Amino acid sequence: MRYVVTAGSVSAETQINERGSRATVDHPRGSVLPDDVPDEQLKALLARGAVEALDEPGEPDEVEQEHPDELDGLDKDHLVELAERLGVEIDKRWGDKKIAAAIRENQK
Repeated sequence: MRYVVTAGSVSAETQINERGSRATVDHPRGSVLPDDVPDEQLKALLARGAVEALDEPGEPDEVEQEHPDELDGLDKDHLVELAERLGVEIDKRWGDKKIAAAIRENQK
């Protein structure tokens, strides 16, 4: 089952590299949580209404299309993370507005 973030953002533990290291990472609204979020965290997020189950499997960019205007409220770090998750090619030296525009362009 996949879960989409419905709150402004949530923090959840996930694997961050090939060696198996884990960290708590912020996930912005509209993003799909990684599959390896611990069950107890997922249950707490569901109980708070911070995430909801996706009825059908979908790609993260399909979820993001529902909230394109909310990209303006995200900081650069979140935008970079989102671009990487969606496979949008960006230059990390770009400003947040240019990264958000690249993500929006990718969603068309």
